[in-house]
Amino acid sequence: MTLFSGAGASRLVFDRVRIQNNTDGLLIQGTGLAAANVHVRDSLVVRNTRNGITAARTATVFVDHTSASDNGAAGILATAPGATVILGGATITRNGTGLVATSGGTIESYQNNQASGNDSDGLSPLTLPLK
Repeated sequence: MTLFSGAGASRLVFDRVRIQNNTDGLLIQGTGLAAANVHVRDSLVVRNTRNGITAARTATVFVDHTSASDNGAAGILATAPGATVILGGATITRNGTGLVATSGGTIESYQNNQASGNDSDGLSPLTLPLK
């Protein structure tokens, strides 16, 4: 499990990493008023027992040209108010459920993603215009 949280605002970049064979792949959460802002680019989040990429509490995660596949539960999960995942050129496949937003979390998409081949593809994300 990869977990990032803290008392101050966090800004992290994961570029060309492979997160594999964990309980949860990448779990990002802010604490209280401290936001966590993460950019995951050109990476693989695969074969985790539960979720691939999770934004919780006050976390914003931008998933850019990254694959979330073969995860046991959700490929992408946004849970709790203030949790947002933004997808751009992402591939979400062969997960329990592709896209899940619960408890006030949101998933937004630039509409250039591939979400198919999951047990259930899940929700249709909010759309953002390509510029």
